[in-house]
Amino acid sequence: MGMLAYINQYVGLFLDTLRQVGRGKVWLVLLILAVLQAIILYALHDFLSPLFYGIVMWFVRLVAESDARLFIHYPTHYLVLPHVFGLAKLVPGLVAEGLLLGAAAMYFHNAYLKDTGAERLTFRSAAASWLQLILAWLLLNGLTMLISLYLPDWLVFFHDFSPRRLALLQWAVMPFIFTVVLAMLFFTIPAVVIQRLNILRAVVASLRVFIRRPLTCLFLAAAILVGPYVLSQFAGYSSDIIVKFRPELVFWVLMAGLAVELVANFFWMGTAVRFMLSEDELS
Repeated sequence: MGMLAYINQYVGLFLDTLRQVGRGKVWLVLLILAVLQAIILYALHDFLSPLFYGIVMWFVRLVAESDARLFIHYPTHYLVLPHVFGLAKLVPGLVAEGLLLGAAAMYFHNAYLKDTGAERLTFRSAAASWLQLILAWLLLNGLTMLISLYLPDWLVFFHDFSPRRLALLQWAVMPFIFTVVLAMLFFTIPAVVIQRLNILRAVVASLRVFIRRPLTCLFLAAAILVGPYVLSQFAGYSSDIIVKFRPELVFWVLMAGLAVELVANFFWMGTAVRFMLSEDELS
């Protein structure tokens, strides 16, 4: 396959996914995840409400005790909101994100094969792989968290006392590494649901695709990550937002990030499933 054919296939994956934009079931399962996350974000934003105060403060003291004093005061509340929300997102993520992404992959599979008479998957097939999907989510997010937590410290010799190198780390090195991680595991969740593989075999299957088609996987992962990463980095500048704008804008940036993640998840599952099916057709 020549370079032009690779480019055409890459563009075709997104076009085929875009043609499924009217699939209500796909949006429904992805929207469930986004709504769960939005409720958590709103509870953290409006934590003084009697409805949220008890559980929110218990959670903050549990996972971010050093930030608790900042959290209960205005405007420092919004200074630590991105960090606390990032931790809180892990709760619905662990329980439901893998399953809901797997369900979206299943509905994409059925949509792409609707005219072929091939076997249609049901939500029960995704639910049957719930544990494997949790493990897939843990692997992907665990690697991402470890990189976020430790890589900047390991590279302190590179960026210490240099704002330009720190910006290079933040806007080039880190996103590139995240892209490589996602590229290697890009097909793991769809493989669990569609090919009915356990987590180890699904990871191996995804890695085989990455080894065979590294540039395709990297460009797919980059296209999925760019929006969520940029919004998360803007939210990370919460101190600048508080000083130069309104503190509440931090909340809206985080909420916008959830909307961008919703769309990114749609194209992640859509392109991954379409690529897997096209590879099967060519094999």
